[in-house]
Amino acid sequence: MEYLPGISLSHSLKHQPSQRFPEEQCRNIIHQLAAALQYLHHKQIAHRDIKLENIILNDQLAPKLIDFGFSTCIEPHTKVI
Repeated sequence: MEYLPGISLSHSLKHQPSQRFPEEQCRNIIHQLAAALQYLHHKQIAHRDIKLENIILNDQLAPKLIDFGFSTCIEPHTKVI
């Protein structure tokens, strides 16, 4: 397992003025997380535990999705509710 330095999105938000990121940074984070989820879903993987504590921001403020303990593989063509 690889060590991933950084701080959680939850921790980072608590230390922002008025507990908010600038709009451009929010867009960047959401775009990258959406791309990560799209990739996982393409590989038939459901994370199932997405929350602020499971998103780490690295030194370049790029989000990394962590903690795949609840993830599962989904059979192709299975309808997920």
